Amino acid sequence: MFCKNCGSLIGENNAFCTVCGARVDAETQNERANQPNAGAGQQYAAGQPDMGAGQQYAAGQQYAANQPNTGAGQQFTNYQQNFENQPFEPANFAQGQIPPQAPKKKRKKGGFIIAGVVAVAAVSSVGVLAASGRLGNFVHKNFTSPESYFKYVAENNTKDAIKSFNTGYSKAVDSFDQVTSANRSYTVRLDAGNELKPLMGMIDPSLKGIDNASIFVNTSYDDSIQNVQLKANINDADIATVNASIDMENEEGYLQIPELSDSYIDISDGIEEINDELKSSGVEYQEMLDEVKNTLPDAKTVDKVLNTYVDVAFDNISDVSKSSDKIEAEDVSQSVTALTTTLDGQYAYDTAYEMLETLKDDENIKEIIENIDEASYDEFRDSISDTLDSLKDEKDSIDDVEGSADLTLYVNGKGEIAGTEVLVDVDGQEVVVSSVMPRSGSKFGYEMKAEYEGMELFSLTGSGTIKSDVMNGTFNVSVDDELLGDLDEYVSGGDNILTIDVKDFDISDSKDGMLNGSFTFSTDAVRQVKGYKLNVEFATTKKETSVAVALLYEDDNYAKVTLTSGEGENLKTLQPSGSDTVYSITDDSDMQDYLSEIDIDAFIDDINDKCGLDIDLDDLGDMEENLDDMM
Repeated sequence: MFCKNCGSLIGENNAFCTVCGARVDAETQNERANQPNAGAGQQYAAGQPDMGAGQQYAAGQQYAANQPNTGAGQQFTNYQQNFENQPFEPANFAQGQIPPQAPKKKRKKGGFIIAGVVAVAAVSSVGVLAASGRLGNFVHKNFTSPESYFKYVAENNTKDAIKSFNTGYSKAVDSFDQVTSANRSYTVRLDAGNELKPLMGMIDPSLKGIDNASIFVNTSYDDSIQNVQLKANINDADIATVNASIDMENEEGYLQIPELSDSYIDISDGIEEINDELKSSGVEYQEMLDEVKNTLPDAKTVDKVLNTYVDVAFDNISDVSKSSDKIEAEDVSQSVTALTTTLDGQYAYDTAYEMLETLKDDENIKEIIENIDEASYDEFRDSISDTLDSLKDEKDSIDDVEGSADLTLYVNGKGEIAGTEVLVDVDGQEVVVSSVMPRSGSKFGYEMKAEYEGMELFSLTGSGTIKSDVMNGTFNVSVDDELLGDLDEYVSGGDNILTIDVKDFDISDSKDGMLNGSFTFSTDAVRQVKGYKLNVEFATTKKETSVAVALLYEDDNYAKVTLTSGEGENLKTLQPSGSDTVYSITDDSDMQDYLSEIDIDAFIDDINDKCGLDIDLDDLGDMEENLDDMM
């Protein structure tokens, strides 16, 4: 029924018009009771032709009086056009016009926005899971067989280790290439602590004033000429410089020590002698370097070889059991998935046979061997064939092989191996080697141990934190007292025989072939060195690497030696002019003349002034005697 006030459609049970608010009077309600059902989607009222079970009117449409049924959902186009062309009047109802529809409410956008946010969040979550390895691990863990999951975890973690190794190997090969081309610098520095200075004073009292001393070497190349600069430094002041230029190809070279003399020393005869010795062995200097360099396989080849044989090892894994487990170390625990397989004689046979078959036709291995010695590859391949024939003959006796190893991988939610355990059984005697590293938030625990017949032989335990991939923690090494044997005269016991403090060790950098962080080693178990500590600190950037080794006593620096290597500077090639004095290093008379130009007293005085020392030239002989007495 329609509202007599505004003509809008009125719901069956409505007492008021939902458009204008007019009350539905009794007369209207009676009319509604006698008219066909006009509710959206409702069925025909009684008396209308049956259009089939479940057929409904389209929303908001109604049959006009005496109009034929045109089917559910079909609109009366002529009535709509009629209405659009003239204003609405209640009297028009009698002429068969339908009243204007109430304006449709616009659907609110909030639902779409919320749905969009949820979709973006879902996609982002999947991205984060995939990036962290959780998604791949979840899929393999829950939807593949234990064997497939084992191989997935083992291969992924091993390939990560290979990638880290290969990064370091690549840098090592690159550094070798730089031996005869790149500019490099090297420094060896000694810092003397308060505990060392008294010993230096026993050699000569003036040496107690030395806080540090260093040797600096810089090399650069100008075509075939290698330029070298060597500096000696005391208390951060340069005391002597040696400049040299060496041309191995043309067998020429000169050196100069400006603090002693402006004259040059000709070292060409020495270079010629070195070249003669190399030639007599059938190798020239540059050829020798090139031969060694070309023998090394490139990083890409090494990566292929390692991954090939890792895949072979894991392809033969079978009969894997999977279970939920928990690993614990130093009061830190973590839930993991345990994957266990048995490596028996059959596994060893299958793996060895497949590896040998792969080796026989491996083009990468062939290239590596032929780079070393081209003629030896055929011999290598023949030996592989002979070994394969022997294995075929022994195939039937594999079942008689005694002993096996149970290998268990403990896998965390990211698919990372959080621990391993190997149980070896030979003739009923069990050896267990295990290593676990549970993590909880930023905290970690660690335990590695070896056991024989239930007796713990060795253990390395530790705990600490890992934040942003930077580790800080303390580790302790313990051994069984029975293993010490006669050493118990010097060692008070096997517990905590060695303590290792780790500070700011960057795990991410180590995977990229760069070491950063420090390790301090100490012991209270060995009486002779109780109170001493050895600190090793690594600092690596893309341009420079340094390793500092310090001996501490009661946390005071005894002495520290620092080795540093990095990029060098371009050096000028030495080329004496016609007016310069040049002495030959192989001519005794020339060298006597060169030494006569040196004012050694002035040189020592200059060192004393620069370094704040009081070295007396007359005491140098006594230094040598005192040093011999100390030895």
